[in-house]
Amino acid sequence: MRASLAIPLIFPPWEIEGKLLIDGAASNPLPIDVAIQQGADIVIAMGFTVDYRNKFRSITAVQEQLTGIYMNNILKNSFAFNNLAHHSEIFPIIPEFDSTVSLFDIHNFPHIIERGKEVTLEQLLNIIKLLEED
Repeated sequence: MRASLAIPLIFPPWEIEGKLLIDGAASNPLPIDVAIQQGADIVIAMGFTVDYRNKFRSITAVQEQLTGIYMNNILKNSFAFNNLAHHSEIFPIIPEFDSTVSLFDIHNFPHIIERGKEVTLEQLLNIIKLLEED
């Protein structure tokens, strides 16, 4: 759990058995490839992009921006690659928000979860239809 809190440039890695570990989202924020490698025919991929800041009031804000940029790029590229390269059905659950969402907006979790539910419901009919075809 502690390693998943280690965000590069913000929180230091956590050492376990001689290995330095960081949050998995730093290298694979939308691990569709793992589900495909495990043999999944249908993948429900849930994640969200981090908004970019307009103002920087601290070095932490700059670090958060850099982290957000590379995590967003990895997420988008991972989804695009896996969607094109594999024959599994992939349903993206990637909500968009009316206001800025930061990596540290813990107080916004209820809103984030609610938006996730809404986007899931939008995909639900397609998922059920595909499951009924099998």
